[in-house]
Amino acid sequence: MAGIAQHHVWRMLQRGFSFTDKGPDQIWVYSKDADPEQTVTKKFGKDYYFYGEPDIGADKNITDYENSVQSFIQGARQSPSGTELNSEVCGALVAHLEMRSSFLRSQIAEVAEAALNQLKEAFSSPVSLQKMMLHSSATIETEIEARLATSNASEADKRVLRALAPLILPSAISEGHAEVSTPIVGALDEFINSIPDLTKNAHINSLVSPFTEVERARIHQKLSFKTYRLENPSLILPDTCLAFLMEGKCSPVSQKSDKVESVVVPISAHVAIIGLAKGAIHPTGATINRVLASCAKEFFISNSKTSELQRLSSRIGKNAVMLSEAEIKKTLSLRSLLAQLIHRIRAFSRLGSGSGMVSTSFADLGRRRGMAAGSFRRQTGDFFWLPRCCGTVRAGRSGAHGRRGFPG
Repeated sequence: MAGIAQHHVWRMLQRGFSFTDKGPDQIWVYSKDADPEQTVTKKFGKDYYFYGEPDIGADKNITDYENSVQSFIQGARQSPSGTELNSEVCGALVAHLEMRSSFLRSQIAEVAEAALNQLKEAFSSPVSLQKMMLHSSATIETEIEARLATSNASEADKRVLRALAPLILPSAISEGHAEVSTPIVGALDEFINSIPDLTKNAHINSLVSPFTEVERARIHQKLSFKTYRLENPSLILPDTCLAFLMEGKCSPVSQKSDKVESVVVPISAHVAIIGLAKGAIHPTGATINRVLASCAKEFFISNSKTSELQRLSSRIGKNAVMLSEAEIKKTLSLRSLLAQLIHRIRAFSRLGSGSGMVSTSFADLGRRRGMAAGSFRRQTGDFFWLPRCCGTVRAGRSGAHGRRGFPG
């Protein structure tokens, strides 16, 4: 995709849902609670420098991959319904589409912001701060013993201090809350403000590896892929480009622990590539469009303007969520980030220690934002399932496929 205006909705796919009138390829763009708008494929689904500098890194990798599979997609568009397709090619295609999406980047940013705001809220509350600092009696006892080991106090005095410490700590934490929380909250605010840049860079870095070699592709290649033709109604293309169906739900991006039953990749107004797990039900007819619309982030496109599609646009965004807020809190572990912060907080309450060291410690933490960013990326890596070059950990489970009906 030469140039600085880079399409996160692949233009070659868009053309399968376009029409021409002696000019450039035209499409109808549907958004939620709005009338459809007519535009050209050149203008839809693009942002400047979305994949970084043109013709290098992620942009070059995406362009090279697109060029390598265009003839395959053109052939699939012309194939009869039910034609078996190469699973290796299709698996990489699915991985490519879900990894390059604007949706994935926005989800990383939203989860990061939600998690850090949750952490900020906890440190802003004296009660929450006290609970976090006192959450592990074993750790506190270890720290007390380490402090006493370097003390010149007599054994009798040490026994008294051991007995008094659990009584002193809660009030000491409450009294020192403002001094402790202010630099932490400031550092977190700085980190939160940097999330757009952090997530963009992480996303771009994850797109430099060949799509045929990423782990997502290897997992998706276990599905069986076929063409599916549908004349009426005509298919739509969501801005996320595909939909996964699994365990009674659907999503435009798969997680490593998901039991994917099928994936739908619309490649033209009348043809979709469908990948099926063993024993899964084949989605058909209007169900496909309902699922695709619900997995759109903000828009879907079509080659026609109809009242039926306008009604369908009300479903946009319904399933364009990887994790609910409740699931984020449950799934996203901040223990390592908390451990770094709590380790510094506890310093001020160590048996008669002054608190001047606390401000210095947290000022340093604020300057070392990269350390916190790396820790956060490692924690989010499991369910965003990005390549290691992004700075995340590739971990998780891939379960067996089940047989269920389809959401939408």
